[in-house]
Amino acid sequence: MIITTHLCVDISGMLRLYKRKGSLEGVISDPETGRTLSDAEARQYLQECLAKGWRVLPMGDCDNFDHQTGCKGHPKEGEGN
Repeated sequence: MIITTHLCVDISGMLRLYKRKGSLEGVISDPETGRTLSDAEARQYLQECLAKGWRVLPMGDCDNFDHQTGCKGHPKEGEGN
């Protein structure tokens, strides 16, 4: 069986790495509308996620995602180990 695992990003890590004002401009999209967020909106969104107790965010669509550990995997039948 093959397991597909989606990527995720560490929220605290993003805030540490993108310290410079304006550096988060256009990096994050609104999960509901798809609109890219301004730097201030992105920072607010990330802080709100941390306040919810989340550690990671998905880097795309994932219907089996845990905000503590990330994608739990998607089994697919096929060749492989």
